[in-house]
Amino acid sequence: MMYSSKEDQLTLREMTREEFEAYSVSSFEDFLISRSLRSQESIAEVKRRVGEAPPDRTQNDLWYCFVLNSEYVIGYVWVQILIDPYSAFVFDFKLDVSYRGKGLGRRAMNLVLDLLKQITVACVKLCAFEDNLVARRLYHSMGFKDVNYRAKSQQFEMSLFLDS
Repeated sequence: MMYSSKEDQLTLREMTREEFEAYSVSSFEDFLISRSLRSQESIAEVKRRVGEAPPDRTQNDLWYCFVLNSEYVIGYVWVQILIDPYSAFVFDFKLDVSYRGKGLGRRAMNLVLDLLKQITVACVKLCAFEDNLVARRLYHSMGFKDVNYRAKSQQFEMSLFLDS
């Protein structure tokens, strides 16, 4: 299935153990490649600096899938809840390429923000690579503000304060 309409149901559900293991490895590899290309360091250098992929979920991590029409997993999100101040950091937000450009990214992020509001998160933070204009436009249109630019990794740190 490669399309979506406004009638399609998009839901958020926790990753299974198997999904987490597959996601963790592939997402971390994508991250290493992206950081390597932008920093002009080798993948091995980046890996040495940042460490290994998350081996397991922690009590502060939320690992979810975006599911279309109760059947198709079309993306993933990894959010870490920070205790002081009570905020959250979105480490990864990803939709399958074939589902991009259809409004599903906005719907998916709204699901994440709604979940975070329910657990009384006050502020959401994330980073977006400078050259990822589509993601940055989406986040800005949803109210995220640029708060810092990390020149070495070519990333904008962004934040959004949530209404209760």
